Formats: sequence, C-alpha cells, structure tokens
Amino acid sequence: MNFVPYSKIETENLSILLFTARCIAYIAALIFIIGCLLIIVNVAMNLIPAAEINTHSSETYNASGGYGMALGGCVAIFTSLFLY
Repeated sequence: MNFVPYSKIETENLSILLFTARCIAYIAALIFIIGCLLIIVNVAMNLIPAAEINTHSSETYNASGGYGMALGGCVAIFTSLFLY
C-alpha cells in the first residue's frame, strides 16, 4: 500500500510536528481561558453598582463603559476554537 501524498514523511520530522501541535493547543487553551475571564469580569463589573464619584450627585459611574471586554472575550473564544 502506497500513501501518495504522505510517502515522504519521516519519523524524525514527526516529533517537531507533534511539538508544534502541542504548543498551538496550549496557546489556544490559554486564549480560551482569558476570553472566559474577560466575559466574567465584564459582566460582574456591569452587575455590581459602582461607587458614587460625587456624593452630592445621584449619578453613578460605570467603570466598564459597556460590554467591550465581553465582546473581546467572545473574539478570544472564537479565536481559540479556530486554533483547535
């Protein structure tokens, strides 16, 4: 049996390939964890009421400014899934 596209693969090159695949998988897992943390932190920042800046004013200050970190977290998660 002859594997035409893979007939020139040698075992000495497979160790480099496996090492590279493991590195990419570890990087993807790290990006996935960072993305999940970004989403959790952003949702927590928007749910917890911020402290009042001026005691004479009834307006509160929202430190996150929206859901930008959550969007970044979603992008990070989709990027990590693409790397897997």
